[in-house]
Amino acid sequence: MSYELVTEDGSQGQFASNNGYADLIAAANGKFTSILFDQGRIDGKAEVEQCIEELRAIRQPADVVTTAKALIGMMEGHTEILITDGVTGNNIVGKLAKAAYKLKIRPDSESPAKAQARRQLFEVISSNFDEVESQVRDDVVSAYIEKKSLDVLLDAIDLSQMDDMVRQIPAILGELGRQEAMRAWRELTDNVQVTVDETRIVDLLNTDAIEYAEDRAAEMVGKKWVNGQLIDNPDAKWAITEGTRDMLRDHITQAYQDGLTPAQLKVVLENNYEFSEARAKMIARTETAMASMNGALNSWKRSGVVEATESLLSDDHDHDDECDDNADAGPIPLGEEYPSGDESAPYHPNCNCTNVAVLISETEGEE
Repeated sequence: MSYELVTEDGSQGQFASNNGYADLIAAANGKFTSILFDQGRIDGKAEVEQCIEELRAIRQPADVVTTAKALIGMMEGHTEILITDGVTGNNIVGKLAKAAYKLKIRPDSESPAKAQARRQLFEVISSNFDEVESQVRDDVVSAYIEKKSLDVLLDAIDLSQMDDMVRQIPAILGELGRQEAMRAWRELTDNVQVTVDETRIVDLLNTDAIEYAEDRAAEMVGKKWVNGQLIDNPDAKWAITEGTRDMLRDHITQAYQDGLTPAQLKVVLENNYEFSEARAKMIARTETAMASMNGALNSWKRSGVVEATESLLSDDHDHDDECDDNADAGPIPLGEEYPSGDESAPYHPNCNCTNVAVLISETEGEE
């Protein structure tokens, strides 16, 4: 079996697979910098693994890794490369290249934009936590000293100061969503022909990012915007206020039942998880992941060349949950929900899974 390397300058020759593709990689390395795929398609984790196994049947695993790394290196830049199977049309190398390509362009969990937004969001949340914690502690302990009933103590939980974040968070999530949307757009236009006016797309993606950020900031504190007014939203997803109130109620109820002194209750409220640095970091990490993925989704929807998404497990995924079901589901039509009921990752707080785009062209011509 042999493989042929074709560039815009024409065929660069055929290379025998029994050389471990060394000649192929040597010919391409440093000169050709982008991959166009001839045939075959990576359809989820199973087919990626099948592709790798096919290569391993020819060469040792170490050579497979070397080949994959070299192919990734060849993708940088603008020059076109077409790898085809010169004999059978199976295009095993092309399949591996596409697998590497997908892994390469998926939204970067540690992109500079996301890292900066995560730090900024953490600062806003932790600062707000300090203010709200102080107020709640003073109000609850005062009511406790006055020997108020448990219902009165629980009513003393006032989280209205959290609404201040609705004015602070949109700028952070909006800028992150804009940058991630444009990054996803560049990834598409660098590798696929998109026949949409880019100037108009930029404006639309900016608007998409701003609208998402404003809506999500309200949802984070259990609110929503209706006719310019911020009102309660009983269906808010992962609202900080709901979780905070539930944890506070549990602590206060337990303290009341255990007969703690006011001083002891104060210590409990000062050393709880609900206003901790760890929780602020978790929220910041989850919210930036959501904004980042939403930006990518907006680009894919606006492009006209993406028809589905696939879910990829994170490297630190170590137990079965809804993430596994979503990854096993394969391509999901763009805009539709995965088995978990989500359109994209993250699927739960602290989730590091991500999604990749499935192009329309990837399904055309399949038998």
